[in-house]
Amino acid sequence: MSPLPFRQEIEAASIKTDALTTYFPSWPAAVAPHELVHAAHADINAGVGLGGLVRLFGPDWSRVINLTAPRGLIEGVAVYRESQLYPRAGRLHVPVATMKYRAAMLSDEPWSLAQMMEAPAYTRPFDRHYVGGGQAFAYLQARDSSSATSFFHRTTRFHHRFPLLGFGAGLWYGTGTPPWRLNDQLRADLVAQARSRQDARRPFTSPTLIDGAVGLEYRRPHWIDDSTLVVHAEGYNVRPGFYAVDVRTGHRTLLRAQRITEDYVTTLSRDTSALYFARYVPDMLVPEALKAEVHRLNLDTGSVEQITSGGRAHAPVESPAGRVWALPNDGAYTQWGVVQPDGTVRPITALSGVRIEQVMPSPNGRTVAVLINDGGAQRLYRAARPDGGRPRLVPWLGLNGGAIYDMTWGPEGRYLVFAGDIDSPANIYVLDAKQDRVRQLTNVAFGALEPTVSPDGTQLAFARYRHERFDLVRIPFQPERGEPLSEADLLRPGERAGVERPLTAGQGAAAEPCARAHHAVSPQSAVGSSARVPDVRLRRRGRRGPARAESGRRCRQRRSLAAVGLPR
Repeated sequence: MSPLPFRQEIEAASIKTDALTTYFPSWPAAVAPHELVHAAHADINAGVGLGGLVRLFGPDWSRVINLTAPRGLIEGVAVYRESQLYPRAGRLHVPVATMKYRAAMLSDEPWSLAQMMEAPAYTRPFDRHYVGGGQAFAYLQARDSSSATSFFHRTTRFHHRFPLLGFGAGLWYGTGTPPWRLNDQLRADLVAQARSRQDARRPFTSPTLIDGAVGLEYRRPHWIDDSTLVVHAEGYNVRPGFYAVDVRTGHRTLLRAQRITEDYVTTLSRDTSALYFARYVPDMLVPEALKAEVHRLNLDTGSVEQITSGGRAHAPVESPAGRVWALPNDGAYTQWGVVQPDGTVRPITALSGVRIEQVMPSPNGRTVAVLINDGGAQRLYRAARPDGGRPRLVPWLGLNGGAIYDMTWGPEGRYLVFAGDIDSPANIYVLDAKQDRVRQLTNVAFGALEPTVSPDGTQLAFARYRHERFDLVRIPFQPERGEPLSEADLLRPGERAGVERPLTAGQGAAAEPCARAHHAVSPQSAVGSSARVPDVRLRRRGRRGPARAESGRRCRQRRSLAAVGLPR
């Protein structure tokens, strides 16, 4: 690859991870600038020196010298750049990435500069050189008394001239501080910053630990009865797969050794006899090509059945009618589809420029909650069926200045429990669909994700992040005792305002002015219909500094959400 012209092959299908994509409008918007930084880094030419000499005979050898820098610096400068493009976006900002860094700095052995600069081979998190490298680069940039990245230019140009001296010599020259002293300063300052932040957020929720250990990650728990959870787990000495866990003893029983997609979206069948998930299947002719396919795990026998073929779909869920919904890729975005008897996935939406992250029907089947990322705003919608007609995606709830990561229904369909962040680590919230109120149920130190309510409605289990681990924990499910969120923290549908021009499938929408104080998303009529429908807006109630700054810094593009037809 080269910066001028910049050419690199980038897969259109997004990696399914919240740490990278949540606040970006699309996967290419996140990864293309990141990769362009690598191209510019590789193409540095310092002139006189060994790098300049070999460049005369082979420019690629000169680029190789630049890329012999520690991986933490190579990825750190790219993470630093990706985190400057959109508000709250990038691994320097998004809470599900920064929780790994803060947990590490407050652990018994805080990360050193050397650890941040190198990729781990055996210990979690395996993206330490991205998360830690980005934080180290930001620290070095902040302490530099000259321009924002002048230390980087000095360091890399010195390394290009004299690579045989090692990168430590270049870092010494670039920062003016010996690496061993720089390490002591960085570790002390970052630990102090993390400790100050944590002290300001106390007291923390103290859940009951079901099971957990260093290196062990429990993800996406589901209750199959009042004393048993089925989860996906993997660890240093634990095979990746689905396990049944006794919530009273923490005893773990392997159901099926299985890797799944990195979003960990799994759902129970409505009779709790099976679990739906997606995994990557290698192409028969091109082993490097992987396609996400939907599978069904029989919880009684442990057998797995692949139910899609060429679906390129993930996040499956069983519909109230017993069919399987999934989210097929549509370039850099996704649609909502139905798995057909022949294994194909038939889209039932034709949305333009949005990513559907999760679809979750309520236990009684009356409400379908849909988690949608529209231009970097990740919020809840409802699939509504007005007057017996075709359903529409109607805005429901968003977090002002934050994102919603995942969701699940309580057993009776009154409570929608979800993980989200509001200027803080990810925590667990509950929406009372009957009273239309939102409460915060947890205040954890680093991150809480993937909640699930027990069948009797008395317990709430979730995955809690700690350094090098995701613990499986539980608390009493008492929605009425949660901390109420103010209306300033929420984005709700406002008054119907005006009439929008219907857009046909795949058609874009005009950009809105940056100064608009709200983010509007208009549900449109069925694809191909010429009927007009009122605009339903998500409106901020109250004012908050970060939200106002966000609206002032960024133009958002209005995209239409086409009506969706649910199969009977």
